[in-house]
Amino acid sequence: MFFFYENRNGLVAQLAEEAIKSCHALYSPTIPVGKVSLQKRKPLFTIIDDDASTHTQSILYTIAGELGFKFGSCVILDRPQNNTPVFLNWDQLRTLQSDGHEILSHTMTHAHLGLIPESQLDYELGTSRDILLQQGFVARHFVYPGGSYVKNNACEKTDTSVLNKVRNYYDSAWVINESINKGELFNNYKGLLIGFDALGTLGSAKAAVDQIFANGGWLVLMMHVFQPQWATPKNRKNYGI
Repeated sequence: MFFFYENRNGLVAQLAEEAIKSCHALYSPTIPVGKVSLQKRKPLFTIIDDDASTHTQSILYTIAGELGFKFGSCVILDRPQNNTPVFLNWDQLRTLQSDGHEILSHTMTHAHLGLIPESQLDYELGTSRDILLQQGFVARHFVYPGGSYVKNNACEKTDTSVLNKVRNYYDSAWVINESINKGELFNNYKGLLIGFDALGTLGSAKAAVDQIFANGGWLVLMMHVFQPQWATPKNRKNYGI
């Protein structure tokens, strides 16, 4: 999964500049269900846009076209279904996919799955996947809204109801954890995301890239392009983007 980075300059691609001096951060589009080893792999680097707002097309998509990188965008399905303002519509999402970017599910309503009745999980997970398929998208991957996949105060090791449902519909699922995916085993259904917005500076993000270059692992950055630091070229320059 999902996207390829080569010898590019500037912006988000700068995050991988140290890594791409020696290797390309590349991962197979086919992720085996279950667990895979991250040992002895080249550093892996992925960008995911959260929520698929219209800023994704006007800002991130434009920058990606200029620099030649691909990203994923996770979609809250009732937004395009209802033509909700400030979110991408079906035609805009198809444009992303046709240009090689990937569309991920982010539930039907942005429900925090650990907080809703189990009876609603099939709707949030299965219906969202089915609508993506009906609209012509390759719907293989999922991002947990709010990082929620266990019930309140439940033990993660024993409360697997959400994870089991996710396995029925997707090949992988991703959760904000502010950590790099590394170690002998990688769990497809608890893939780790780092919030780019929370890192504070481009230097902090580049330090994470340096870490995967030195020690291996898979860095997945999630960003919210509707945040103020993305709003204008001046803001992006001040933020180091």
